[in-house]
Amino acid sequence: MSGRQATAGDWVVSGIGLVAAVGRTPQDLHLALCRGLPCWPPDSPAPAGDTPPVGPPAAPIAGFNVREHLDRRGLKDLSRTSQLACAAAAPLAAALDGTPSSEVGVVLGSCWGSLTTVVDFEWETCTVPARLVNPLLFAETVPNVPAGQISIQFGWSAFNLTVSSGPASGLAAIRDGFDLLSSGRAPVVVAGGADAINTPALRVLRVDGVTAAGPGSRPFGLARSGAVGGEGACLFILESAERARARGARPLARLRGAAARFAPPRESAPGPRAEDLAELLRDLLEQAALDPRDVQLVAASACGSPEGDRLEARAIHEVFGAGPEAPLVTAPKGVLGETWGASGPLAAAAVIESMRAGRVPGQPRGFMPDPRLPPINLPAEPLERRVRNAVVLARTETGHLHALLLSEPEGRDAA
Repeated sequence: MSGRQATAGDWVVSGIGLVAAVGRTPQDLHLALCRGLPCWPPDSPAPAGDTPPVGPPAAPIAGFNVREHLDRRGLKDLSRTSQLACAAAAPLAAALDGTPSSEVGVVLGSCWGSLTTVVDFEWETCTVPARLVNPLLFAETVPNVPAGQISIQFGWSAFNLTVSSGPASGLAAIRDGFDLLSSGRAPVVVAGGADAINTPALRVLRVDGVTAAGPGSRPFGLARSGAVGGEGACLFILESAERARARGARPLARLRGAAARFAPPRESAPGPRAEDLAELLRDLLEQAALDPRDVQLVAASACGSPEGDRLEARAIHEVFGAGPEAPLVTAPKGVLGETWGASGPLAAAAVIESMRAGRVPGQPRGFMPDPRLPPINLPAEPLERRVRNAVVLARTETGHLHALLLSEPEGRDAA
């Protein structure tokens, strides 16, 4: 089933705010992807007599302190997802200083929302006397609280939406923001995704074979066994090019198209088929009036899933072909891990920085390609390459498929 397609227009990304295990800026993110060092510890032998580690490998943001990003009272009582989201929004609030708060809407994608806080609150109510339960935890147990906290902290009141579509949540939020801009609901939209690491959920997903059995799992890799869990937040300012220029902001990229499709699992397939993703990509290219040969870079959603990576490689190969004329392909989750709702926006931020820097990241360290996959252009090392048009993908095992097409801002001889 095909989703409603956002209408293309003269829309741009004019600001990026992020918090990730590799840093706080698009430059930090891009540099880390080019270095190719995964954010989780490598394989190491357990000490004699020690038991194996509990749960799958994970890549948390070490030493995160929301007060380093935003100096407000009451932040310590927010859930970690709310803290990450507000930290990513802080530089955007500074960039939008002087913009009436009633003209800014918020769309946040999150896979887990405040699930960890729900569990913590339930645990306290069952294990300590009622008078000792922290009442502030209750306020953070509603799934849409992280998006609401962004609006509360910065006063943005045009609208506030939460989107939850698993790891595709962040790109789904950007697409919804694209739709809301096109329909005139607000002149400025802050959109993206955020999720905190959820260790209990990672353990459950390991039982189902969704998360990795060991730290050697890599997207499109020979030894892949699932996703390595991560966390982060990434938000964008979306607005018209004219409005960005009027307030003195330099557009970072143009939004040429955003497409979505829901292809639930069938009896013959455990997840969406390669044909579903290929059809989505063709819809996206048609919407942007581009040929596959006009695209120089594809940021894949591949996370190390044995079957999911295979179908994604098939779809990319089917639409864009192989050989030197095919676009380069990057898989940011090979360095960042699966950051869930933040994953699509973080990939988009990396793509925009590749456009600016003229450099595309290579494969992560320790990567061994799976020769059984269809051939796609995964560069072994970072390459100097001009990126005029790029596609960002997001995919879930339950059938949510999203794709975003970004182009160089005008003034750089964009295609």
